[in-house]
Amino acid sequence: MRSKVGKITAKNMENQLDEILKNWEQWRVYDSSFVQGLKMTLKIPKDFNPIVFESEEVFSLFQSDYENEGKARAVALDIAKINYKQIQKDHEEGKLNLQTMCYDNGINLQNEELSTQQMLLKLNTLVYMRLVEDFKK
Repeated sequence: MRSKVGKITAKNMENQLDEILKNWEQWRVYDSSFVQGLKMTLKIPKDFNPIVFESEEVFSLFQSDYENEGKARAVALDIAKINYKQIQKDHEEGKLNLQTMCYDNGINLQNEELSTQQMLLKLNTLVYMRLVEDFKK
């Protein structure tokens, strides 16, 4: 019973946070890309390991993944892996300012000294989560 109550409370809190972020976006309290970054950050599963973007392994759908969310995650991961390599290349060529991109996407850098790789992984995780949400629609 306790875990069920915890899930209901967590869902209520998630709904309330979604409502706050939606209001911030409507009222233009913050830039929309910042708010979208916060929204996607809240949706990242606790067990998600962004190092998967650096893997050369090709992911395919398993039979258990034929529901919409499984398909969305598989396709989004393949696209996010390509994106990761591209933003890494663009950064190395001096075309991107990672600190600015993190700030613009709601990633707090003030309390952390993040390496280039950590910033790339965090940014790409947001790209991945946006793709998953888009593909689920």
